[in-house]
Amino acid sequence: MTVLSKLKIELSEKYKINFSKLMPKNDVEAWSLYPKYNFLYNKMFICNHENIKYAPMPITPDKFPIVIKPIINLLGMGNNAIKINNIHDFATHYNNSHFWCEYLEGKHISWDLVIRDGQIKVIFCFIGHKNNFGCFNYWRSYKKTPKLPNGIIKLVDKYLSNYTGFLNIETINNKIIEVHLRMGDIDQLPEDKLRTILLNLIDINIDTKSELNLNFNIYLFPIWQEIKKSNNLEEIYEYLKNKWEGKIIENDNITQYYFDKPLHAYPLNMKRWFLISTNSYRKGLQIKKCIENDLFNKYN
Repeated sequence: MTVLSKLKIELSEKYKINFSKLMPKNDVEAWSLYPKYNFLYNKMFICNHENIKYAPMPITPDKFPIVIKPIINLLGMGNNAIKINNIHDFATHYNNSHFWCEYLEGKHISWDLVIRDGQIKVIFCFIGHKNNFGCFNYWRSYKKTPKLPNGIIKLVDKYLSNYTGFLNIETINNKIIEVHLRMGDIDQLPEDKLRTILLNLIDINIDTKSELNLNFNIYLFPIWQEIKKSNNLEEIYEYLKNKWEGKIIENDNITQYYFDKPLHAYPLNMKRWFLISTNSYRKGLQIKKCIENDLFNKYN
């Protein structure tokens, strides 16, 4: 049982609150839980809000590069997103039924907000460091939260004035590219911070401005594998479960981890297997390289 799961049980019993109705596990659950706000998952709506150039396929853009992606993606992980660099590549995707938007460059930040009755109570975020399009080498938390982009403030003020729940927003160069009505990676925080977060979600009056600042960084390392047609994902999953999951659990430098199922969404041909959380960049990078090299040598 995770720290978050234990806290949910403890606080549910203490305050007689059903946290399950405020904390969807994923976007599929969030879609059903918050039908009033489902429009926020529409990426063309978000592009319009942020003045990002976009159009449905197959309307031809006047400038490249662009990104083709689903109008709504409840699976996450950049599922079916494709970077297009020129008109020739665009033509090969002419029959794609998604939409395109301009390609943005700059800081890629994942913001986690706790909102109660339309008021932002908690802000915490991670900055992503990319390998290539769709894949991140690692994420690093901020010790001190940077200034919230105006687009996020306007979005909450205009559309979420009655909302209570979590909000995860991804921005590139301070422009919103995705909105999720759920937690992002804020669940990687230590127990005392998670307690503060959950108390802010319900009607408990506490000051959190100083309590959420950290004196250390949290690093999130994805473990990637380039997938080929010949690869059997179920076989690889069992291999990782038998050889590596136990080592991850026993590693004192790893505070939490996710282990993705074979059917879990992934970008293009890059499968994420683990996401490990650590306070040590060096140790996290070490185990990431070790597992990725092992997968390459065994399945390449």
